Amino acid sequence: MKRKDTDFLHATTRARALERQLLNKERMERMLDAKSMEEALKLLPEMGYEEVAPPTLTQLGAVLSRARRATYELMRGISPIPELVDVFAIKYDYHNAKAIIKAEARGVSAAHLLVDAGRISPAKLETALRQRDLRDLPAAMRNAVEEARDVLARTEDPRFADMILDRACFAEELALAKSVGDAYLIGFVKLRIDAANLRSVVRATRQKQSAQVLKGVLLSGGDVEVNSLLSPDGLLELYRGTTLEAAAEEGIRAMSGSVDFVLFEKLCDDAITEYLKGAKLIPFGVAPLVAYLAAKETEITTLRIIFAGKSEDLPADEIRERLRAAYV
Repeated sequence: MKRKDTDFLHATTRARALERQLLNKERMERMLDAKSMEEALKLLPEMGYEEVAPPTLTQLGAVLSRARRATYELMRGISPIPELVDVFAIKYDYHNAKAIIKAEARGVSAAHLLVDAGRISPAKLETALRQRDLRDLPAAMRNAVEEARDVLARTEDPRFADMILDRACFAEELALAKSVGDAYLIGFVKLRIDAANLRSVVRATRQKQSAQVLKGVLLSGGDVEVNSLLSPDGLLELYRGTTLEAAAEEGIRAMSGSVDFVLFEKLCDDAITEYLKGAKLIPFGVAPLVAYLAAKETEITTLRIIFAGKSEDLPADEIRERLRAAYV
């Protein structure tokens, strides 16, 4: 699967052109300053999105979902390594598996929770899980689904099922990144693992959970060794000098319960964006495609935050506090 950077000349040129349409600070401010959600929605077509009609959050969600699918399809079409997109799509397969397993246990439908952005169509995955026919699923996912379903049946606690599926999800992402063999992509996945672990440590400490419980949720494969995270003492030293240092500092404040998670979560996400900005210095190769895909994911999340706030008539400053840093 390993390719030369020069094989990515066309794909990189296309990604660089698409970056010009991404949500930047100026566009964010125009949306925030708009007098209504309807007025702000009119700015989306200049970013390459469909018109949102009718101007509702439900319709916006459908437009954003279609845009994500279109981005994935485009990148699969132009990348010399189409599987690169799966590093981003894998998480939606596992999200859907979680939703289906938990809905099945409660005897309800998961249809409204499923996201059509993974490697496996939601309908196909739901049929496979409900019919207990997992043969067509990737081996890692098949094993995780069986284990999660068994744990949920025994404990009736969906958190344990989620932990199993989360661990398998990140393991698959890292394995795929390593098979691509690109250091920038591997670093991106490792940073996401480190950020997820930092979140888990802060949350567990805030909720006064034991080290044993924490160990069950921590993910292997990051640059910060799992056993070193079992105690919050010295947490800042573990992340000092890394992209996550500012997030760790805020996480220590959040541990006490004196501040909420909003800024901490934002800083974790912003650290990943800061890493991605390194792709701007790489003329061509895997990195620009990874950065564009990740930037598009962040953009969609940011748009959801902006328009959810606008729909509730929240002050612009209050919405602004929740927004992630833009890639461009």
